[in-house]
Amino acid sequence: MMVWLDGVRIAVHQPMTTNQRLLDQDVRLRKGTATDNTIAKLRKLIVMQIVLGMVFVPAFIALTITILSHEHEDVVLVTQYVLVVALGTILSLMSINGFAFLVRSHRAIQKSAEGERACVNALLDSERNLRALLNNTGLAFILYDTHMQMLAWNAVTEVEADNLGIRKPYVGMNIQEWGHTPTNNAVEHIRELLLAGKTYSASYDVKNHTTNQWYSLETHYNPVRGDDGTVIAICCVIKDVTEQRLAEQEARHSEEIMRQIAESVNELFFVRDWKTRKYIYVSSAYERIFQRPVQALLDDPEDYLKLMHPDDFEQVRRAQEEFQKNPKFYSVEYRIILPDGNIRWIWSRSFCVFDKEGNILRTVGIAEDVTRFKEAEKQAVELALERQRMHLLSSFIRSISHEFRNPLATIHSGLFLLRRTEDSEERNLRIDRIEEQAQNILRLVEDMVTMTRLDTEKLVRAEPVDLRYVLEAAVESVQEGLLDKHLTLTTNFMPDIPMLNGDFDQLRRLFVSLLSNGVRYTPDSGAITVTAHAQEHSVMITIHDTGIGIAESDIPRIWELFYRVDQARTTSGFGLGLSVAKRIVELHGGSIDVRSRLGEGSTFIVQLPFTQSESSPIAQQKTIS
Repeated sequence: MMVWLDGVRIAVHQPMTTNQRLLDQDVRLRKGTATDNTIAKLRKLIVMQIVLGMVFVPAFIALTITILSHEHEDVVLVTQYVLVVALGTILSLMSINGFAFLVRSHRAIQKSAEGERACVNALLDSERNLRALLNNTGLAFILYDTHMQMLAWNAVTEVEADNLGIRKPYVGMNIQEWGHTPTNNAVEHIRELLLAGKTYSASYDVKNHTTNQWYSLETHYNPVRGDDGTVIAICCVIKDVTEQRLAEQEARHSEEIMRQIAESVNELFFVRDWKTRKYIYVSSAYERIFQRPVQALLDDPEDYLKLMHPDDFEQVRRAQEEFQKNPKFYSVEYRIILPDGNIRWIWSRSFCVFDKEGNILRTVGIAEDVTRFKEAEKQAVELALERQRMHLLSSFIRSISHEFRNPLATIHSGLFLLRRTEDSEERNLRIDRIEEQAQNILRLVEDMVTMTRLDTEKLVRAEPVDLRYVLEAAVESVQEGLLDKHLTLTTNFMPDIPMLNGDFDQLRRLFVSLLSNGVRYTPDSGAITVTAHAQEHSVMITIHDTGIGIAESDIPRIWELFYRVDQARTTSGFGLGLSVAKRIVELHGGSIDVRSRLGEGSTFIVQLPFTQSESSPIAQQKTIS
């Protein structure tokens, strides 16, 4: 039977019970037997026709030969013979034509029977496929007539009946006899809707009173139309969604627990879709931290940027771009300016959630107000700096007190002795010593002022400077010390030394400090060597002495203010020269280093960058004794 189901023409094979299947098979067998009987009868007629032809045709031929072999003068008798021959000829022709007709009919009927068998087999295959499909979908299919009585069903329906603990279906069973069906009024309402060509769906829970287990079902009713479009049956599809509902309940329960956790903590939790960049979930902490409604961020993913401190936009943008390129972990700190003008520090972290194929689904993150930690960190840094300042100040006071005490004590004792001597030579000697100590105090004050000024300056006065003249001026400043200790100073300036941009006075002080350091710590009759040559982007100046050297453990500290190694305690000086030198080099964008071994002298290496290619015109090599 051909019917219409929601505009789709289908073949309804019914009924599907065991008795009805046997009835269908019997009808098909009867149809096949009738065709076979017709073919058998045709075959009998053909055999009879062949037998008659085999008997009649030879007899007719023999009779004709006999008549023709005798002469008969009787006209009547000859006429009878002629009629007999004609009649025999006609009968022979009719027998032959009848035989041919029977053969053609037999072939046509046999071909028709084969076609019918092929159609029946195709229908049987289609029916088997359809039933296999319906029985393996996991859905219960029931076909009702227009009075809501069962006509057919699939195997899943019987399994579902066992699960629900209700009666198994049978042909003619009313929908009310099934334990999970609606009330009479509801059934009538559903029937009216379906007969009007509409569909109906419902969800409900059914309890198996034997096992006390609840099942969740979804039912869908669809009208079945015939060839003329009228509703002739009703198809019901039942789906067991118990496991799905349980999973949904478990998911909702887990989600509710996570939501309660997220809403009860101070941190902001958020979930963001990776493709659309929209927020899927934002906890209520957003309103407390950012003082903005949660819905504003759900509608506009960049709502929080409206509060961001302008100085932090760039670092947040770079962090986001890096996270897009390498989506492993995202962490950034930034400031926001609240409507009341307060500035708060936010620490935001995110990580990705992947599917089974490794594709990014969403990002999950947390943001928290870390202002109190930032303030505590700032206070800790300020406290550490204050402690360091106090320590430096204390060290400075101790060092400067020591450095001032010695020359002042010498001056004080010299003045005391000066008042009590009448010898002019001794008076002059005392005056010279007082003047020397006064010079030491003046030099100390100058070094302290220089160091203070260098610490506050960020740039130097840049002008073209000939490094050869700077070095010559520095050498000239230590001539007296060289002569006093009988030291030999050798200079070797290569011709490729370019002009530098820098401060002449500061550069001269730099090399005076290094040369004075060499003179101070080199024993009598020792040697100092100064070399200078150009490199790719800088000029290298080395000052080597044959002095007492520096222990490896003291080298990192020689640049500190007022630091003097143990071997230097017996020499003059205040421990400021190398600190001043290092600061001057740094202000000129260069570097300074030292290589030394105890008892083997020291080599100071200075590198200063240059910006011009002009070189000093004369290479000079000179030795001063």
